[in-house]
Amino acid sequence: MLPVIKKAGRLLASERRMTINICHVGYNEHKPIFDDVIDSLRSAFCRLGVPHRYSLNYVDPGAINLMIGHVSFIEKRELPPGGLKNTIIFQLESLTEGSLLEKCPYYIELLRQATQIWDYSPTNVAFLNSQGIHTAIHVPIGHDPILERIDHVENRDIDVLFYGAKMPRRTAILQSLINAGYKVEHIFGVYGGKRDGYIARSKIVINIHQFDKQVVEEVRLSYLLANRCFVVSEVADRDPYDGGVVFVPYDKLVETCAHYLNPASKAERDRLAERGHQAIQAYPFWRGVRAALLAKGGFPQLAQERAEWGQYWTTPA
Repeated sequence: MLPVIKKAGRLLASERRMTINICHVGYNEHKPIFDDVIDSLRSAFCRLGVPHRYSLNYVDPGAINLMIGHVSFIEKRELPPGGLKNTIIFQLESLTEGSLLEKCPYYIELLRQATQIWDYSPTNVAFLNSQGIHTAIHVPIGHDPILERIDHVENRDIDVLFYGAKMPRRTAILQSLINAGYKVEHIFGVYGGKRDGYIARSKIVINIHQFDKQVVEEVRLSYLLANRCFVVSEVADRDPYDGGVVFVPYDKLVETCAHYLNPASKAERDRLAERGHQAIQAYPFWRGVRAALLAKGGFPQLAQERAEWGQYWTTPA
């Protein structure tokens, strides 16, 4: 059961200018899965000069609340009084057929209540529009220097790494790689520096969808590209990375990994990892955040404060 989302108490005098409250919705040991995006978000707000603060399961009645995390598991009875007025939901789930909407049918109604939705996927935005929800804005999970934190080891002892929930279609690929003689690591519930340690030791990080049809997992891939990782991914709805990720069909994942694990392919792995890093750098995260804050129909009260927010509000998009 998710903790009831609470309203904040009386603010201290030093906090009254806080414009945006980042409300991290988390209810179990997996809440750190969103930490990388939250770090990027806070960095973007700092770069833009936007006053903000971070809270866990806490709604501030005097601020614009940006809810991020396990929002899809919130039930109606757990909402604060007043619902989601003056609220942004940063929507980070896949909304394709067979996704969590079947498990969490209330989620779509929750999204309808938000003043604004930020979504990482144009495919998701189109789906929301088809459901009569026209408050969604595309905010790609781009690059932020704060994410560049992995020091790769020289002699990497893990051939293929996958991190994420154990699902039959994922396990089948990983087992095939093990059967072919490769050293494979599958981790789940491992976050932060411990996860980064596994990544640093891996020649390939593989991305396998949870469902048969799924949008590209930008949250995972953007972090890997920021850290110059070589990634093989199951093909998705689009390739936003200019060839910096090797996208192949599900039934080609094993043979593609085998090809790039050939010692003769190391230079190619390094070249593509650098290409992916350059591709993600071309999409600074703060630009998408700025565009969302400037969007019409959002929060006109912000217009009074933008003049004080710094040079990034006049930098060309």
